[in-house]
Amino acid sequence: MEKQNNNNNNNTGKNTISVLLVEPKRFPKAVEIEHSLSAMQKLVGGYIQLYKPFNDDCAIVCNEEGKQNGLPLNRAIYSEPKNIELTYEQMKHRFRQAEKEGKHIEGYVVFTEDSFSQSYSEESRTYVISSKNKAFIEGMYGYSIYASCIDGTDNNVRLDRYMVAEHGGEDGWKVERCFIQEESKREIIDIIAGNFFICYAPIDREELQSIPSEYIAKYEEKFKYPEQFIKGINGEIVVHPYNPEIIEEIREYAMLTDEYMSLYVDESGESTRYIVNENGKYNIIVQKDSKVIKSFNSRKELCEFLKTEIEILKN
Repeated sequence: MEKQNNNNNNNTGKNTISVLLVEPKRFPKAVEIEHSLSAMQKLVGGYIQLYKPFNDDCAIVCNEEGKQNGLPLNRAIYSEPKNIELTYEQMKHRFRQAEKEGKHIEGYVVFTEDSFSQSYSEESRTYVISSKNKAFIEGMYGYSIYASCIDGTDNNVRLDRYMVAEHGGEDGWKVERCFIQEESKREIIDIIAGNFFICYAPIDREELQSIPSEYIAKYEEKFKYPEQFIKGINGEIVVHPYNPEIIEEIREYAMLTDEYMSLYVDESGESTRYIVNENGKYNIIVQKDSKVIKSFNSRKELCEFLKTEIEILKN
């Protein structure tokens, strides 16, 4: 049985390359840059450093002296999450339990090589599945499992129609193994300061290459949200992802002044408090010990609190 999609990205040998640009306080974006050392140095604001913390051929190109020169901290690089191996039935049980508790989790299914009529890498045979599928939610009409290949070559596939373990028949895709990733115990291994970009840097090529389209989606998701870096009470760095669009909407809705906003978002990193959007809640966090001092269930509740606080400060 064959995969339904196979999207390839080839280098065209142009004088430009496609990269994923990641800037502090902004969402990542795919851009084309001149394929020259000077253009790369201009983009990162100084001498470049090639950094390969990933398990593929993609590389980070960043400012070699970003931290020493005091550039704003951008994104943390984390250790790889621990894989917890499960059977397919165990993973389905976890999915259903998570949905009963109102949570959404993800798991991965790797299919055997002989499930396909042509050879695919393990990445191409690995699909990420969300618990938020009809098959795992009680009371839903119908039964379906949609998933996407982790290398981006086969997206939004109706897996239950292909899998032997579901309704794919004897000639369907056979499960080799399943696992979920334990994200909560990931350690920070580095923090990138200033702009950086991600490109393709296979070991057998002398020059940096355009990032393949399948990896753009992967790293857009990995570095999706900007991060705030707060020094904890024991001197450790605590990282909080945040959505800059939400911060700007809050600012406009509550009519916050620049002076007031500096309490929350400060370029120097010396802010005393931060607004963080985590797990559907809006939290106000104190920098000195990274503790949540206020928590709100909606943006409206948060904005009403901020408006009240502004009036108090005015008086």
